[in-house]
Amino acid sequence: MTLRPGFALAGIAAAGLLAVAAGATMLGAARARLEAAERARAALAAQLRTIEHLRGQQERIALAERPTQDLIARINGVLRAAGLSNARFGGLATEGAPTPIPGADDRFRRQSMRATLTGLPLHELGLFLAGWESSQPAWTVSRIEMTRRAGGAGDLVDAQLTMTAVYIEPATGAAESREQRGGQRP
Repeated sequence: MTLRPGFALAGIAAAGLLAVAAGATMLGAARARLEAAERARAALAAQLRTIEHLRGQQERIALAERPTQDLIARINGVLRAAGLSNARFGGLATEGAPTPIPGADDRFRRQSMRATLTGLPLHELGLFLAGWESSQPAWTVSRIEMTRRAGGAGDLVDAQLTMTAVYIEPATGAAESREQRGGQRP
């Protein structure tokens, strides 16, 4: 039995088309993997930029002086400057005594306070934070905890802001406090 040349050519053409179709399918899958890899690379690059930005931020240090304790007046001033009611201020609590910063000179201290702002829409919280950052460089907002208020009109939140100041205790104060502790370091 002999094959006719037309059937042979048709068979070769069909095999070629199958090979092209298989190649096209593999090419499509490869493109999909490439696009996924590109998206992952872009997301990673964005995360790296964020990490570099955050690493570049340093705590501000008020040299040789403990931060003043008039935070209530400062918070009310920032609320007023942002056009917000002082009634939004819910209170201030200390986060403990100033603590030495691990790995730093013994004179470096970190002090934290927790302020509560109540019944704020998110844009008002943003106004307060922007005003705080620009007018209170010694006190950095290091943590924000928000809880949504149940009921009421709109999306209101209560916010707990941990504000941290880093300062250098004067050498005489460090020596005096060391003497009070019996010569021991903290």
